[in-house]
Amino acid sequence: MILPARVKPERQGGREHDLTQVADGRLWWKFTKPWSSGYAVDLSGEEPTLLPARPLQYLTRLKLQNRYFGDAMRFVGITHDSKSRRIVIGQPDIKGRPASWDEINQWFAEQGFAKLKVQRLGAYDSAAFAGHGVGVFDVRPVNVVMTVEGMLLPIDVMIRPITKPQLLRLSSSS
Repeated sequence: MILPARVKPERQGGREHDLTQVADGRLWWKFTKPWSSGYAVDLSGEEPTLLPARPLQYLTRLKLQNRYFGDAMRFVGITHDSKSRRIVIGQPDIKGRPASWDEINQWFAEQGFAKLKVQRLGAYDSAAFAGHGVGVFDVRPVNVVMTVEGMLLPIDVMIRPITKPQLLRLSSSS
């Protein structure tokens, strides 16, 4: 759906999105940065690299996030004007606090994910995990919420399929 050009984010977000809160605060509209489709983790080289994503890579990443972590992100549309084009997604607001590193490490281990030796892909303080055929990157407290009900939810991580050879190469085991 093509959104009217007047649909714009209300505030600046992080590296990947700008934001508008809608539906009486129950939903965030996340706008990719102008002329961008977010980021994708490339595993074709010796070390993982963060690259600009193509639109389909970005939307596939969101679909994986929904499948593996129970998120409910949805494609809202595309907004554009003479200065930019942005993909807009909707993501429910999740009440809680940033999870601690202990909570993150424990939760991923309990879910069958192994911590990878990859560090600082996405942000300087991020970690990466792999399991169930996917790699999860840019994992850090600001991207993982501990809900008021005590559930841990990754909400803004970079998830992608990972093959067994890629997993072996990135594994933390020596």
